[in-house]
Amino acid sequence: MAASNTAAGKKKKNRSDTLMHAAYTALQDKISIGLIRPGTLISEGQLAKELDMSRTPVREALVALEKEGIVEIHCGVGALVKPLSTGDILHLFEIRMLLEPLAARTALYHIPQKEMEKFRTKFEALLKLADAPEEERIRSYVEVDSAFHLMITDYSENPFIAPMMQLTQTNIRRLAVRSFKMGYQRYLNSVQEHLEMIHIMEEGNVPLFCEKLRKHLSWGIQGFLEIPDSSI
Repeated sequence: MAASNTAAGKKKKNRSDTLMHAAYTALQDKISIGLIRPGTLISEGQLAKELDMSRTPVREALVALEKEGIVEIHCGVGALVKPLSTGDILHLFEIRMLLEPLAARTALYHIPQKEMEKFRTKFEALLKLADAPEEERIRSYVEVDSAFHLMITDYSENPFIAPMMQLTQTNIRRLAVRSFKMGYQRYLNSVQEHLEMIHIMEEGNVPLFCEKLRKHLSWGIQGFLEIPDSSI
């Protein structure tokens, strides 16, 4: 009986964790692509109904997002998407400028050729989206860009970098979506820069790749600072 109760309890917990993850992913996606704007009040009930689940996993997802600095929970009011100030943007990129080149110093020795080829194919596919709706084009870019940079940290010999970078992803995606709404040329430039980085990666030139990565991130900072809104 005890073993049966333990198994039932474990199954219930696994289901709860799965629902919480589903709610977390849905919220993260909506916030990162701008469907839920800064200052917007998030309705637990509405989202729970939309996802066909109870309010508990939605509430747990919001708590997780609050710990990541994505939302602010106000008792008696609800959860609000936290805006990003200019200072926030600079702090986020300060972390990236330090950690991504550090990760790349060892990651390039371990990234399989098939991974490089996969990302070259994905970035080349982005060049063919000129006539696609802006939202589709930007969303496709952000997904590929995020996966590419996380790949670098995932293959680093330092196991602490990837979890730290993962915590920044929702905010980085939010910034990217807003930045690439400023023009198609910026989108093209960024895709080309990633293809150049992949070429350097394939050559195994670690110092040159790290230099190119830093320049790419510096270019990204400048683009985000040109976003007309004072907060994002």
